[in-house]
Amino acid sequence: LTMGLPFYSRSTRTGDWKTYEDLIKMYGKKLTKSTDEIDEHYFNGYKMIQKKTRYALQNGLGGVMIWEVGQDIHPSNKKSLLRAITKAI
Repeated sequence: LTMGLPFYSRSTRTGDWKTYEDLIKMYGKKLTKSTDEIDEHYFNGYKMIQKKTRYALQNGLGGVMIWEVGQDIHPSNKKSLLRAITKAI
């Protein structure tokens, strides 16, 4: 059993979705590592990704599954979700 980690957002108003990379491009500095919602778009931010990764480790899950890694920003960026996973392990 693995924990799924979405790298996209979903609008509560329209159901529309945006990639995490889209959100970074659109909102830049407004997105902090603890942000999980902006402009009615909800997503798993940096700290939530770390929290879920730690939960999977501490509770003996088989790991985490990313949907989809191509929706992240480059791992050298401090707000990268892949980087959040790496820092959590």
